[in-house]
Amino acid sequence: MNKSRRNNQGYSIVEMTVSMAILVIVLAGVFGALNASRSIFQTGVTLSSLQDQARKALDQISREVRQSGTVMNDPYSPYPYLFVDGNAEGYYAHHWHPPAVSHASPGDPDYGPNREIVFRMAQDMDDDGLLTSATTGEIEWGPAQISYVVITADDGVNELQRRINGYSPVTVVRYVERIVFDDYHTDPGLTKNQISIVIHMRKTVRPGRVLRAYLSTTVNMRNSWEEQ
Repeated sequence: MNKSRRNNQGYSIVEMTVSMAILVIVLAGVFGALNASRSIFQTGVTLSSLQDQARKALDQISREVRQSGTVMNDPYSPYPYLFVDGNAEGYYAHHWHPPAVSHASPGDPDYGPNREIVFRMAQDMDDDGLLTSATTGEIEWGPAQISYVVITADDGVNELQRRINGYSPVTVVRYVERIVFDDYHTDPGLTKNQISIVIHMRKTVRPGRVLRAYLSTTVNMRNSWEEQ
């Protein structure tokens, strides 16, 4: 009789409290695992996006640098012209710009100055369908000076810009911490017609985690001093 009555009373308050506590703990663990999985997924997506953007930017720059080279008929040569952190000088002073803000710290793989570039591209100037002159046989060079520089936008994000004659900036890609162009003067391992390009991407995501992507390539220009 007493046993039947106790069974009909159901769970006690203590038992319900313990059950609720266990349920809360289990749910907290489940939601914690879900949040961690979502964070890992979002981080992976963001990192993949950074790498993809860097690759597209590098492809664009490479295509244009392949059409560049030493401009023999320009008294203000040499091209390409390399300069550090916006400090363009002399004939190239109109390419000057304030240096980008560095978000990296000493010891970080993306820490260091930007080495930027100005160049001219081969262009069919006499409309004969060729990039060489019909009279001299020399490469025809377009008049525009193309530059790639890193600046800090108003929102504090560093971005890579393509400019023409120092003006008309077009954003190529954002979250560029550093870009480095090298020629045989700055890297003895390169030949006279080669340009090395290194691009460092950097983006901070919640909760203060820094994501980095790094890509590099070496491009052969159309000509060099040695070929003339």
